[in-house]
Amino acid sequence: MSRKAFTLIELLVVIAIIAMLLAILVPSLSAIKEYASIANCLSNQRSLAMCFIMYAGDNDSKFCSGYLETDAVTHDPPTWIKPPLQYDTSGAQVYVGDGDVGGLLLNLDARMNGFREGALWPYLESPKSLHCPGDRRARKGGADTVGALLRYRQMYNSYGMPDFYDCGGGDDREKLLSNIKSGGQKLLFVEYQYDRNYYNSDAWSYVPYDNKFWDQLGNYHNKGCTFAFVDGHAEEYRWKDARTQFYMSDRIAAENGANNPVQPGVPFGKGDYMPNNADFDWLDHHYPSKTRH
Repeated sequence: MSRKAFTLIELLVVIAIIAMLLAILVPSLSAIKEYASIANCLSNQRSLAMCFIMYAGDNDSKFCSGYLETDAVTHDPPTWIKPPLQYDTSGAQVYVGDGDVGGLLLNLDARMNGFREGALWPYLESPKSLHCPGDRRARKGGADTVGALLRYRQMYNSYGMPDFYDCGGGDDREKLLSNIKSGGQKLLFVEYQYDRNYYNSDAWSYVPYDNKFWDQLGNYHNKGCTFAFVDGHAEEYRWKDARTQFYMSDRIAAENGANNPVQPGVPFGKGDYMPNNADFDWLDHHYPSKTRH
């Protein structure tokens, strides 16, 4: 009795077809995953913007402060979130700083405590909205390389506010949401890479119309970043300039001039002038004011 079976040629053809299908599908699946991450991130940004708007609505249009202070003090106006906190035996808040090398800063609960004590928490009550799904710093390490402190730079929050929204500490002038014109064009939240005492130490610092970067923005999506606006909507912006892309992906190398895609060996990091950069035009146009404050 003869038995039916695949020939070697037939098996090789089937394997080749499967390999071709995988070659076609894998990039598509990767793209779908990236789009899903961006969609989730935009949803987070919209949630944060609406929380800020609701807070202002409940407080005569006054801002809560966009700065992340490095203490447990309740400022006036209060900060939108607080830094990592623990509680002492009396229930008082205790700031957990970089000097606490006993592992407290690695404790996610300490970070959650800081979020819960922030001015926006009553409107948010969801720590997931503070974390971009593409932000993997908590797994792979912090943003800077200061020796033993590397682990303690890992932060959960992926979003911050432009330093225009500082209304305590260095700039205690009262600011009102109702005074911001063309809210659909003005930034309210940005993706950033929190790195205390070096970059984004309190908010995202940016000086419009000077063609320079100061603080690094987030690099959680392929060559792009998400932003929330004063009217509550959010959108993604794709970097157009190779210098911007490189600075956001590796600011340390950019500062050293390593692998500069435009001028090899020339640094273009913190405070370095970048002429003819179209990304500055977009950021300048959308910054909440014509000056930092």
